[in-house]
Amino acid sequence: MKVFDLTFDLTFGGLTLSEVNPTDTACRKPGVFLYWLSPVGWAGWLFEAYSDLEKEVRAIGSFRQAGLTRYSQKESAEVLTIRTRHLRKPDAEAIATVLDSPAVYVIAHDKNDAMHLVPVEVPTGTFPVWKDANRLGQMEFKITLPARRSQRA
Repeated sequence: MKVFDLTFDLTFGGLTLSEVNPTDTACRKPGVFLYWLSPVGWAGWLFEAYSDLEKEVRAIGSFRQAGLTRYSQKESAEVLTIRTRHLRKPDAEAIATVLDSPAVYVIAHDKNDAMHLVPVEVPTGTFPVWKDANRLGQMEFKITLPARRSQRA
């Protein structure tokens, strides 16, 4: 079970993702804290269950050379599957408002423990929110962190 902590790296102005032990984060719990605009105002939730990491890569420009496709530049973004569990039905319904929010942010700390709001993307689709068979529910979905572009070739 891997627990990630997002930190804001001031050198390139982006997020870095590192696996942490609960004791490494001092007095705050590791996980991904989302902050979003809900129908009733701003809301937040710490997704502290284990996460999965994927990398999404897109070509920005390409050309053919010697029978090979070469890329002039690529863009990559980390995609996190975040989870939370032990939810009651009202909690699950409130957290589900992140899925249709127009403004979703991750709150990340830098090395000086200052907080930064970093915009993230929540994909569209159909997501399970609650099952009556489960007394304590769980929820999972993906968020896409800001993309980084490679050097031009």
